[in-house]
Parts: sequence; C-alpha cells; structure tokens
Amino acid sequence: MRISPRRFAAASFLLGSILLVSFPAASTARLVVSLPLDVPSYSVDPYYTDERLAVLEDGWFAISRLSDQGLELLFFTPEGSLTRTRVIPLPPGTTAPLVGGIGAFGDRYFFNWSRLPGGKAHAAFYSREGERLGRAFAWPYSTSPVPFAHHRYAPGRTGRILPFFFFESGSDLFGQPVYSQRSQMFGPGGFWGPPVDLVLPRHQLQVFDAAINEDGRFAVLFRRCRKNFIFERDCKMGVQLFDGAWRPRGPLRTDVLPKLAGRVLAFSVAMARSGVHAVSWVKELGHPPSNLNDQLLIQLFRPDGEPAGEEIQISAEGEGLLGWTQPRATFANTFVVAWRSSPD
Repeated sequence: MRISPRRFAAASFLLGSILLVSFPAASTARLVVSLPLDVPSYSVDPYYTDERLAVLEDGWFAISRLSDQGLELLFFTPEGSLTRTRVIPLPPGTTAPLVGGIGAFGDRYFFNWSRLPGGKAHAAFYSREGERLGRAFAWPYSTSPVPFAHHRYAPGRTGRILPFFFFESGSDLFGQPVYSQRSQMFGPGGFWGPPVDLVLPRHQLQVFDAAINEDGRFAVLFRRCRKNFIFERDCKMGVQLFDGAWRPRGPLRTDVLPKLAGRVLAFSVAMARSGVHAVSWVKELGHPPSNLNDQLLIQLFRPDGEPAGEEIQISAEGEGLLGWTQPRATFANTFVVAWRSSPD
C-alpha cells in the first residue's frame, strides 16, 4: 500500500508497530489509510531513542534510532516490509552516547553520526535497500566545542545539505563562553557562499530543526529568547523561510506557533517541493507516566508562510506520546510524521 501523492500522511511509532494515516493537505483532515508495520523491539530508555525518519520520493523509508547496540538503521519498502537492519556500534572501550540522524537525499539516504561529547561527525550514503554507497567520511568542521551538543543537518533531495555548527560568539558576565550557531550551504563541489552567523542583537537564537526542498529554499525552526544579563526570557518558537543564499523570504514568524508556556515541546519542521511546509509539536497535558492525554498537533503553511487552515490533532485520545515528533516531506505536497505512543 503506497501513500498517495498530494496527501498529508502521519506515521505513528506504536511500541513495535507503525501506523500510516493519510490526510488531504488542506485545512481539514480525515483518516484515509492505516498501515501497521512490524518494528523490532529495543531495550534502551524510550525517552532517549533519538528516532529520525526519512522518506524517499518513491515511498521507501528508513528510521534511525539509538539501541542497546549503538545507532540502528532500519530500511523499509513502501509496503512497510523491513528489508535490512544496520548497526553503527560504539567504539571499543567507550561509553559516551552516539547521536545521529537520517535524511532523504535524492534517491538515496544521507546518514550522519557522532559520539558525544565533542566527537567528530561522520556521514555516509545508503541506497534505498540499505546498502552503503562508498566509504564513510568525516564531516568538515564538525568538532563541536559545546559539551553534549551535536550538529544539525537538513539533507536536500538534489545534492544540497544545510548544516548548522556551533561556535563561540562571546562571553557572559562571569566570563563563561556563550555559544551560537552558524550555517553554510553544502553541495556538489563543497560549501556554497560565505558562512552565516545566526546571531541577533539582544536575542539568543537556537535552531530546533530545518528543512530544505529541491529548489534550494529552506525553512528554519528557531527558538528566540530575549537576553537579560545571563537569563533568557520571552522565549518563542518561530519559523522563517530563506532562499539558497540565506536571503530571507519573509520575517521570523513567532505569531503562528504556540507559546512555550503550558508544556509545549518537541517542535519539528518539514518542507515540500512546492514550498508548502509543516510544523509539528507535542502538547503535554500530563506528567510521565500519566501522559495518556498528550496531543500531537501539526500546522500546515502556505509557501508565503501564512497558516493553511487550523492546526490538526493527529494522535488519538488517550494514546499518549513518548519521544520526538518527526515530520518529513515525501511527494510534492505529502508529509509523513513519526511519533511513539505510550505503553498500554
């Protein structure tokens, strides 16, 4: 069963199974398809599995996650059959955790990983069946000075990758370093254009997620806080659109997403070929383990950044949520959202 193009889809990690449910990419939503999948079990803490989802244009998809063996890659057919499992183990004698993520890159997957703290990032390409294409390589300028922080990458589908690096941008009142992020488009032939420092006067910016489409346009999901001496206040989530040269296509919109107050977390963004983009988040209505009323919500946006209809609740009542929500673009105007449900 394939996901129909020009539809909105959601994939649910349901403790060993995935449900694919399809919605029209509009202001209303209705269940179209439900596809159960068998996913191997794991033994690590479900709150820290660091799951990532990637979906190719032909419907093949892959999941990366932490397991008790290291970093695990699961490759699936469009029908949901698991074709291959690969594991990147921890180096012998080390206990620091691995972090990584997988993304769609044309007709193949781009996977990057590093070891915390301060580990150098590596990357490799994989076919849709899970075969590694060529050798793994070290990612340029990837050693982070920030303990227990790793870089974010937004793989495109036509040879572009949008990486974000940490750098020391100043110091606080106590002389401790303050870290910010910079980015530089990477594609065939190396880096494109000069690096861009994501620094605002009197504000602190943090990149939560980013997504890039075939035209080189991209959306960045920021957390913006007002700096008051050493404290942060008035923190808001916002999304901003750019072209391939980091030229803004509009302002940073902090008025279209919920405020961080009230236990709202786990924001992620995806961008389709047409420029339509989507932001998903989790609204906590309880405290673990009593989180059965938590909600997974998503908001679709038009290419100009304006909301397309009302926000949509994807998760079922009483289902509960664990882990991070992961929207990803697949077809022209199709998205897939991944999440994990609570145990029964």
